Amino acid sequence: GGVITFLYVHSPEEDGDDLATGKAWRPAGASLLWMHLALQAMNKDLVEKYGKGAGIVFKRGPYLEAIRQVAAAVGAWHIFFNRRYEPAMMAADEAVQSTLATSGFEVNTYNALLLREPWAVRIDMSSWSGHFGTLTPFLRACEKLGQIGD
Repeated sequence: GGVITFLYVHSPEEDGDDLATGKAWRPAGASLLWMHLALQAMNKDLVEKYGKGAGIVFKRGPYLEAIRQVAAAVGAWHIFFNRRYEPAMMAADEAVQSTLATSGFEVNTYNALLLREPWAVRIDMSSWSGHFGTLTPFLRACEKLGQIGD
């Protein structure tokens, strides 16, 4: 048992660009507006269903600093978060996870919105003939992995 604290950290500096490829991954424009509205709606739903204490704690700044600050305020030693898959965000998440774990936190990460982890699906292009824009190569690669677990 225990109390659950929902935390959202906005740290666009850490969600930056992928220096290896030069691609920009940080959310901007319409995606930031959508995220803002979605978080407002989720916060409203949590408060309506579970009471004021169930609202989301919003922080801006480095992930590690924000997580440590909130964890200290609520006495948390278990951290749960959803994995992200953009290269710069993955690097930031892995650094935070590693540092928290070596600091004595129990850290659990989860696949929040994908049926399969990106690194698990391997498309064999040497045996595929046809238009790549179809779903078929991806579907076949997923089928080889078997049924999705419960």
